[in-house]
Amino acid sequence: MAQIYQEQYELLKDLLAKAGNHQDATLLIPDLQRPYIWEPSAVVRLVDSLIRGWPFGTLLTWKVKAEDPIRILARPFWHVVDRTGDNQGSKQHTKAPPGSFQMVLDGQQRVQSLLVAFGNDKSGFKLLDRAWHEDLNRTRALGRKGKNHWSVGCLCVDLRQLHEAYTIAKKASAIDYTEVLSWVVTDDASGLSKDPKPATYKAPLKVLTANQGKFIRLSRLWDRAPQQAGFNPYEAEDLAIEILRDNEVSEVDVKLYSRPLGVLLLALVDVKQTRVTYLELAQYDEHTLGRRKDYNDAIVNIFTRLNSAGRALKNEDITFAWLKIGWNTAKTEGRSASKCVDELNEELKGLGVQISSNEVISGISFVWSVAFNSGKLLSNHDLLEGDAIRPMANDLSETWFLVAEAMTTVCSCAKDRGLKFREQYQSVNALAYLWAWSFLALDARQELTLDVLGLHSLNTRIQEAIEALIDRWLICTNWAGIWSSANAKSTEDFAKGLAEC
Repeated sequence: MAQIYQEQYELLKDLLAKAGNHQDATLLIPDLQRPYIWEPSAVVRLVDSLIRGWPFGTLLTWKVKAEDPIRILARPFWHVVDRTGDNQGSKQHTKAPPGSFQMVLDGQQRVQSLLVAFGNDKSGFKLLDRAWHEDLNRTRALGRKGKNHWSVGCLCVDLRQLHEAYTIAKKASAIDYTEVLSWVVTDDASGLSKDPKPATYKAPLKVLTANQGKFIRLSRLWDRAPQQAGFNPYEAEDLAIEILRDNEVSEVDVKLYSRPLGVLLLALVDVKQTRVTYLELAQYDEHTLGRRKDYNDAIVNIFTRLNSAGRALKNEDITFAWLKIGWNTAKTEGRSASKCVDELNEELKGLGVQISSNEVISGISFVWSVAFNSGKLLSNHDLLEGDAIRPMANDLSETWFLVAEAMTTVCSCAKDRGLKFREQYQSVNALAYLWAWSFLALDARQELTLDVLGLHSLNTRIQEAIEALIDRWLICTNWAGIWSSANAKSTEDFAKGLAEC
């Protein structure tokens, strides 16, 4: 296979423009289970680094075209990061992805952070007030939890702090912008929770309308700063005066703040011209990149070897993304795929099986492969092509309650028999085999017409079969090393054998 990537660069202003317009964005992100984890203070430090002229770092992107099925997993970046509920980020996109676009595989934290900082007047963080206090003050809020009050903070320049810092530093690159930039509530109507607050309530953020003329949104400065280099200090100061007046700053303060704000505008022009280097994975071409299967295998391996949000991505992240896209909530009492998996994981933890969400996905993927895919486990090729994996979401949502019953029944039996996960046995794969067997038994039960006594008898037989073999299966397969990475093929052999049986 020819080299699958090439080095490119783009000016930061152009990169953010491609990512920032939700309707026509051509720089998107894979909607995988990889959360945006940066806090507001980290965003400020990134902006501070850029204004000081420090490196931004390299990105990794993938050029995706219309015929790539995985394109449906892409979503735009957020302008508002909402951490007050179950969904992280604001769902502002409804359009299908464009015919061709770039997908950011590594660097989403930095790109997302700059869109939050520079995006538009509404960009920012929606956090519970306790979270704001903890991030900005580095202390845990005291007292009872009370109501979940929240605030939406937009990144602003504190004009007085800018003036004081410039008076000492005399140049933009020497200013500590972590002292100059502040998160401020810029919209009274939608920026604060409406629940009544006690008289002693300490709000984490200042409100713009109560501090008129003291703050200017950073996004407005970014928009007004010229696109091209060659902007001189006199022009910058004239533009600063215009911006200050537009933002209702008093004439006395306009004279005071115009020079430091002009210096900041000059710095933002340089930031816009920052060259962002990225490695771009090429879109598939059979003449230069060989077999499609080999190409897909390479892409998934690159995907899963990246370190994102402090951990490596896994195949289960991609699998889960497909599940979330195709999940039929009508079959699961309105619960999303994420909600179903989280609830099941909590049940398993209550039964002594402490595993990650990815391990739950791995287990239910094994169950699906045995019950619906003739024992064929998902390959890297399947994860990108989608033909094999698309039915998975529908099959699992259709039978979700049976899947959950099968998995909890097995784990409950193990707990009752004193078998401790990570002590007497180690492998989720060993459990997954029993989960699949139990599911097949329960699914077969659905096909039978039984009276109450017959149903009770069948359930007893299923339970007795598990109890008779669970000890030897979990412990002996662990001792034999069947589930070790060196014997990964055993997992697929067992899946095929169980499906055929």
